[in-house]
This record gives sequence, structure tokens and C-alpha cells, in this order.
Amino acid sequence: MFTFLLIGNSNVGKTSFFNRLTKTNLAIDNKINNFTYDFNYGIFAYKNKYSICIDTLNIYNMNILKKNKCQCIKKNCICKNFIYIIKNINIVCLLIDYNVGINKNDVFLSKFFLKVLKKKIVLLINKIDLCHDNDFNSYNYRYLGIDLIYPISVLNGKGISYFLDDVFFQKKILFENQNSFYKKIICFCINLDKYNFILKKIFNKLYCINYIKIVILGKPNVGKSTFINFIVGNYRSIVSSKSGTTKDFITCFTNINNINYIISDSPGLNKFTEKFYFKDKYFILKKIFEFKIIFYLVDINIGLTKYDLIILNFFLKYGKIIVLIFNKCELYSKLDLIKYKRYIISKYNFISYLDVYFISLFNLKNKELLVLFKKLIYNYKNIFSNKFTSCRLTKFLKKSINKFYGVNKKIVKLKYAHIGGYYPFTIVIHGKKNYLLNSSYKKYLMNFYIKKLNFKGCKIFLKFKEI
Repeated sequence: MFTFLLIGNSNVGKTSFFNRLTKTNLAIDNKINNFTYDFNYGIFAYKNKYSICIDTLNIYNMNILKKNKCQCIKKNCICKNFIYIIKNINIVCLLIDYNVGINKNDVFLSKFFLKVLKKKIVLLINKIDLCHDNDFNSYNYRYLGIDLIYPISVLNGKGISYFLDDVFFQKKILFENQNSFYKKIICFCINLDKYNFILKKIFNKLYCINYIKIVILGKPNVGKSTFINFIVGNYRSIVSSKSGTTKDFITCFTNINNINYIISDSPGLNKFTEKFYFKDKYFILKKIFEFKIIFYLVDINIGLTKYDLIILNFFLKYGKIIVLIFNKCELYSKLDLIKYKRYIISKYNFISYLDVYFISLFNLKNKELLVLFKKLIYNYKNIFSNKFTSCRLTKFLKKSINKFYGVNKKIVKLKYAHIGGYYPFTIVIHGKKNYLLNSSYKKYLMNFYIKKLNFKGCKIFLKFKEI
């Protein structure tokens, strides 16, 4: 196993090449300049050989870092990640647009990696769709000092197999095993679920158990990136005061109390981001539905807006487990937070179904984070455990009101219940004349089951069948 590092100018095709190798669409491809800010990691396989591919930010941003000497926190995060990656990578892939040609940035990078860092570079000339084989001449690119030059087309997959065959099988480049680097980098890979067997070779057996998937949602500048960096203990996601810096679903792998989590940071939910950044309107929804648990962050100084309430109601209807977290609570006392929680529940009834927490990422400690995850695991095990037998559910049904008088004083009898599904959690109730039940009585039954089964964070769906 070895690592590829993709570098190049903006709109060269780094993210599309990354998505093609890893066979995913999680790295967002866009024509906007300087769109990618975060580092994306992914595992790809080629003829039973595995390697790691790393997508980087634009060269223009790296030159800004060099001039300003990393005075900003955001720039420090980029520099630390970039320097750590450069020390441990095996091969650098410099992508150039065939229609644009070579720029000053390409010459700077080739000299920087070859002479200063003494790394091996492969030159990939992209977008040769309309170019004939006779028109292409590799001698025009020889003055960069790179020996291995490959014309490719990421859109049609042209020339990629020749490049991978030379790297993997003909062994024109020698690679070194760096297990300590792989242990840290594989944790951040996007498509980690498909390649669980690689973890068995590198990690202990504890890391090869089932995963719990969590996604962090919220508006821009709420604290999603700082929250995921605090959980991982690394500069995984770039933090900035500007809104909209996180544009991809950035995943990472953690182990807390011998339980595995795949946590992903998401772009800030806003009407502007949905229309402007993504070609598909339902791109964000498709990615969110892959996760079972949602951490929804809200700035307590702004409060819950109409857009937040619409999103929370939408995911509750589909049976998602939601943990509502209010951030930036350092200036509020415990009594104020208790009063605020009561006020929210009285104003919006559906928040009583959610887990509500108040934190301050500025003063957050590891103990508080462990308590939050312990409560989350307890609720998660209650929801997805197999303890809910039909006998237990029918006992709770008999404890509730057994008779309901419908139209013309007709009696509705509910006899027994059983589980219809765990995700979303549904209970099927059998009885006579169920069509006469009111919506208020159905809500009463749902709330009764939630109290008896100690459910928090999700709704219970009821289905009624005639005997």
C-alpha cells in the first residue's frame, strides 16, 4: 500500500480524478475557483492492489500561505496538514490542463517537490478528449524535469489504466512502507466502509467491529468543524470565521470507549448553498440519509430559526435519531439553560422527542464529551436492541386505555402488538375497528410507548391492522 497526492491549479480535475479512483461522489466537483479547502482521503483498488489517494486544496491558497507566513488559524491548520502529508507520501501527481498549458505555479511546484523535498513526481496531462494521438507531444513538458508523463482524460477514463499499470506492476517507482502514517490517514478515508479488511492488517481487533454513523448538521458558523476536530483530536476540518468554507462531507474514524464511530462534517445548511454549490438539489439529502444519527448544532445566541425547525421536523418524520446541541453557552448559567429548555419544549412540542444538550466548545472538556457519547450509546442500544418482544409490547398496550368509543358509540378493541421494524422504529397494533381511532388517541399511544420504553431522540411510528 502507498499514497498518491494530487496537486495542481484550479479547475484542472483533481476532485473528479479523486472521485473516479475511489468510485465515490463525496468530493464535490465544481467549476468555481478555489472551491476545495479541505483535504479528502480515500482508498481505491486496482487489480487487487490497494492504495490511498489524497485530494488537496488549490495551489493559489498554498502560495497565499507562503506569503503571509501562516498568521491565521485557518492557514496554520492547512500548513500542519500539508507538511505532515508531504513528509510521508510516496508519489506526487501533478495535474495540468492540456488546453491551458503550463503556468508559473506548475513550474514552482515541480522545482519545490523535486529539488527541495526530493519527491518523485508524475505529470498527468488532463482533458485530452478532443486531442488526437499524433497531436500530443510529450517533449513540450520535458523542461519541468519530470520523466514520467501520461496523457489522460478523467471524463472518459482514457489513459488512466496505462498510468496505474506502470505504477503498480512495472514498478517504475519504489515505495516504502509507513505503517504509522497509514494508521492516522486511513481513519479519515471517505470510503472506509468498503475496505474494512484493510483495518485488520493495520489496526487492532477492536477497530474491526461494527460502526455507528453520525453526521453533524447545522447552519454556517455554528461550530461543526471545531466540534469534529475536538472529537478526533486533530485538524481534520478547517476552521474559519467565513461562512461556507466546508463544502464537502468530511469523514473521520474514532474509537471512544471501545465503540467505533464514523463521524462526518457537512456543509452549512442554507438555501444559498443548496442552489449554488450543488448541481443536484437533493445531493445533501441523499448523503444525510446514509447516516443513522444526526448531531444538529445551533448557536444559542441566535436560537432556533424557521429553517432549523423545518429540517428537524423533516428528519423526525423519517425516523432519524436526532441530538440537538446548543453551542456557545459559556455566558449562560445552568438555571438559564434549564429555563430556556422548558421554554423551547412548551413552544415546540416535537422537541420533547429529541435529546437536548448545552455545550461550549470554547470550554469543552473530554469528560463532558464522554458523558454525551455514553448517553447516546444508551439510547441507541435501547432503540436497536432486540428486547422488545410482542409480550412486552402487549402489556404496555393493556396498561393504556383498552377501550375507545368511536362513531355511534362503537367500541374499538386493541388486542396485541409487535415490532414492524427497527429503522424507523415501528410498532404494529392489531385490533377491531381501528379506522374509528382519532389522531389524538394515536398520539397518546405513541407518547405512552415512548415513556415506557425510555426512548429519546426519535419518534415511534404506529401501524394499525384489522383482525
